[in-house]
Amino acid sequence: MASPQSLSNSSGSKRLGYIDVLRGLVIFGVVYVHAYGHPDWWTPNHVNTVFFFLSGMFFTSKPTATLLSNLWRKVLVPFLIFYLLSYPFHLAMLYWDYRTLTVENLLSIFDLFKVEARPDYMLVNVPLWFLPCLFWIQVFFNLLMKCDRIVRWALIIAAWLCADYFATVPTPLMINNAIVYLPYFAMGHYIGKFIVSDRFRSWWLIVFAAVWVVTTIAWMKWEVGPLETARFTAYSAILVAVSKVMWSVAGAGRSRIEDSRFIKFLQFMGINSLAVLCL
Repeated sequence: MASPQSLSNSSGSKRLGYIDVLRGLVIFGVVYVHAYGHPDWWTPNHVNTVFFFLSGMFFTSKPTATLLSNLWRKVLVPFLIFYLLSYPFHLAMLYWDYRTLTVENLLSIFDLFKVEARPDYMLVNVPLWFLPCLFWIQVFFNLLMKCDRIVRWALIIAAWLCADYFATVPTPLMINNAIVYLPYFAMGHYIGKFIVSDRFRSWWLIVFAAVWVVTTIAWMKWEVGPLETARFTAYSAILVAVSKVMWSVAGAGRSRIEDSRFIKFLQFMGINSLAVLCL
């Protein structure tokens, strides 16, 4: 079986085994945060932010028509398929629990077209919110990549500073949530890409850890959106950096690690993360 480093992703670049493992671990984090009994400090942001950070790492700017075509095939079509397949299951579960179905239950398939601020309004399959959000993030970021660098960063910083506001603005199709998570995608594109490059040195872990500590302490005192974004960006960067360092330290023993069933399972989960999330 080919190692993860030899597997090409959709952009034609080499897969990174430790990134696939990290994605797989985050999948378990998604399940854990939605399970009963998880600690109060473990919130959806501990997994959502990492997913968007990782998604931004390997993004490449494309002509708008090409990007939309790719997103239609790889994001919107899977979304629609899983959304429609989830509808009868959703109704069956409701009927099992309450032995009746209301008009509101039957019309839940149209939740997709609601204008809401929160991300969990598509009751047919709540986790699917990630896909339309990812669609808009990539559309917005692709447009930003075509802007002058100063304009691009001004808009990214504006989204970062105004995340609390956009989180309360009702929009269709997760547009507001896409703006909220756009800074994580952007930081993944720039910081994450640096971490996986040959220019990264392990001492950068100290920098990321220091940023996380400072922003976390500040957030505990003031609890404002920009500090929340900063600390979870640092947290995401730490996870990627730790994964790379551990993968490098493994050295010659990496082949034995890759051959373990658990690591192969994590890599499978990571490679197919979007499909797993839809389920």
